[in-house]
Amino acid sequence: MVAQKILEEKLDSLRREYERLLPRKVKQIGETWDLLRESGDPGTLSLLYRLVHSLAGSGATFGFTRLSQCAKEVEASLLALEEKGEPLGEEDLSALGELFDTMREAAFQKDASVEQVTLTSIQPQSQKVETQARLFLYSLDPIFSQQLRVQLSFYDFQVSLFADLGNLLREANRQKPPSVLIFDLAQEGFGVAHLEPIYNLSKELNTKIPMVFLLPRGDDATFWLRAVQIGARACFSKPLGIGFLEKIHEIVSPNEEPPYRLMIVDDDKVLSNHIGAIMEKAGMDVLVINEPTRVLQPMFRFKPDLILMDLHMPECSGLDLARVVRQYEDFVSTPIVYLSSETQVNKRLEALDLGADDFLIKPIQYRYLYFSLSSRIKRARQLRTHILADGLTGQQNHTTLWRRLGEELVKASQSRIPLTFALVDIDNFHEINEEYGHPAGDRVLRGLAMLLRRRIRQKGIIGRYGGEEFGVVLVGFEEAEALDLMDQIREDFSEIVHDLDRKGFHATISVGLAGSPAFETARLLSKAAECAVNMAKERGRNQVLIYPKDRALTFHQSPPASDDESVRFKVRDESEEPEIRPDSSIDFLVFNTDSFNVHAADAQVDFSVDGYAEGEQPIELTDEENTISFEDLSEEAPEEAAVVDDSLADLDPEELAEALDLEDDQAPDDVVEGSDGDENDDDFDEFSDAPLVVVVDDEREMRELVKNTLKNNGFRVLVAADGDQGFELALQHEPVLLITDLLLFPGIHGFELCRRVRAHPKLKDLRIMVMTGVYKSYRYRMEARDAGVDEFMEKPLDLEKLVQNACRLTLA
Repeated sequence: MVAQKILEEKLDSLRREYERLLPRKVKQIGETWDLLRESGDPGTLSLLYRLVHSLAGSGATFGFTRLSQCAKEVEASLLALEEKGEPLGEEDLSALGELFDTMREAAFQKDASVEQVTLTSIQPQSQKVETQARLFLYSLDPIFSQQLRVQLSFYDFQVSLFADLGNLLREANRQKPPSVLIFDLAQEGFGVAHLEPIYNLSKELNTKIPMVFLLPRGDDATFWLRAVQIGARACFSKPLGIGFLEKIHEIVSPNEEPPYRLMIVDDDKVLSNHIGAIMEKAGMDVLVINEPTRVLQPMFRFKPDLILMDLHMPECSGLDLARVVRQYEDFVSTPIVYLSSETQVNKRLEALDLGADDFLIKPIQYRYLYFSLSSRIKRARQLRTHILADGLTGQQNHTTLWRRLGEELVKASQSRIPLTFALVDIDNFHEINEEYGHPAGDRVLRGLAMLLRRRIRQKGIIGRYGGEEFGVVLVGFEEAEALDLMDQIREDFSEIVHDLDRKGFHATISVGLAGSPAFETARLLSKAAECAVNMAKERGRNQVLIYPKDRALTFHQSPPASDDESVRFKVRDESEEPEIRPDSSIDFLVFNTDSFNVHAADAQVDFSVDGYAEGEQPIELTDEENTISFEDLSEEAPEEAAVVDDSLADLDPEELAEALDLEDDQAPDDVVEGSDGDENDDDFDEFSDAPLVVVVDDEREMRELVKNTLKNNGFRVLVAADGDQGFELALQHEPVLLITDLLLFPGIHGFELCRRVRAHPKLKDLRIMVMTGVYKSYRYRMEARDAGVDEFMEKPLDLEKLVQNACRLTLA
């Protein structure tokens, strides 16, 4: 009621504003008509047509139906004269004069009543999803019922069992009804006749509840056809697959998506705001643009799901604007709908030929407008989802997940809220495929995806990270909170029986967690989570580990020692600057059992790592048995031993590679060594007073050109081949100037790099220069300015100007 009252007040205010401005519009039309009679200028005729067109489309909306009808008659006459292309004769002027007189009179003829806009038949898109959906299952098979209830409970479904339809009806009509009714008729002795009692039951329900049927297989479709006729939402046969679970989730979670985004482009402020107010109250996010020449910048910020525009506007027509919009790859598939009083068929066909999705005629009923727009937005979103999603699991693909992780890291940094990234890996997935077949492996993947979706819901972002891996971005979660959530998911997944009613089997997962702000980039965050997964695998799988854990961890001994077996110690560093040297005690993590063994019987250390120290050396354990003391130990550390520290920022590239458990050729080359490992000089002086510049470009020749030019003019320079590397370099070294290309591949776009830099507290004062050979238009210069760019340079570069700009920005 409050929302309805607010809407009525806003619409009433817009009606009064329309009435106030109407005499001015009619006067402007009269003055333009007088000018046309005197000059006969074609430009004046076009202006007059546009002014009359505006009245034809808006009058009826605000209670001036007669005005709209008269304006349409004038509009049609003006269009005929414009197409004729001949000077106006006396007969033409006389006929138009009579029409204009009638239209002026109609401007004072207000309708007796105006249609009231109500919201009862329009629902907002964003609906609250139940935390635990209630399901009613009717079945005479107690074993199957119990098995299905247990399995569904792992996915947060609360299942009540019934063997009597009367009891089911009574419970369904009590207080809160269930989300779905499931009827198991796939049993011996059941036929079409058993559907009739269920049909009668459905008519006695207080509210309409979706029904799902389990039916027997067979060549005769009569059973299935009758089930659909009595209102079945879906039908399945036994044994049930993951498709059954996905359909139940779809029914109980009809809408988890954000509100539709509608952009309205119309020079008529009152009418566009009127439409916008109604669509907002119907649940849409609305952006109104009244100056069509300024549509690009807001469009890129707002990213509309659909653009609703008029056909006739000053400075540019809707057709011209559609041509401009379609030039940009981001909006090639964005639906464009024209809302106009244009009745000429050729114009409407031309609009559709340019990529418009529909042409609606003013005035229009608001309900028809809403459902017309929302249906097109829904289809466009479904298409976009299919493009961005993983085909098997329906979750976001790797590219989309990686982009979203970077975006959420920036938001978390700006808002100073925690963020944890979870990497979920199915244990022994190769063996599952080998033993049960690849289709079974696919069902396990889909089952895990559904479990994550049901448990995570709107708490985070889920995506397919790799073959049997999923990534989960948990915004607002500290690592400890994420640990509790993911450990419960791990435990429940291990209890799920896959391929129920076939050769059922269980599967487990290992989960690695890493949190921000300890890891400030998507690259480091994901690598740390991968390292944690590897640790979980080493420790026996089916567990959740945080990387890094508390620094005061003691070593763990598993399995317990006996006189004749080796004990594997896993301990962590407790020093600020971890290193191994003689007569020192250090905690470190050993990844390879072949590399470091302690024999309990004789308390000797056996080093079998090539190039380290061979033979046996004595050790001592402290009373607390939480450290290992080394005597006469070589300073060279084992290659397979990885030191675990709270912060990777203080480690050199080799130590960082070890900490993240990377191979030599995977070492992060962006810390000091640069993108190719040898581009940044070995003699780079971190403490020099010369201004430091970070250069980011995916073309090696361009990096070298800019680097050498700046070095020859007294700058220190570090280079990176992609945006993620450039961001990490900037975080570590805090330069005074960042120079980046805009078109970077792979990884984040240059504009995204600039936004991340501006959003980070440590880099907010960093000066930014962009260089591009592609994005040279005014629109990109404006976007660069919005992204916080200080200087914009076009390629091919003027090297002298490059140096001048660098000097100016670093001295500012």
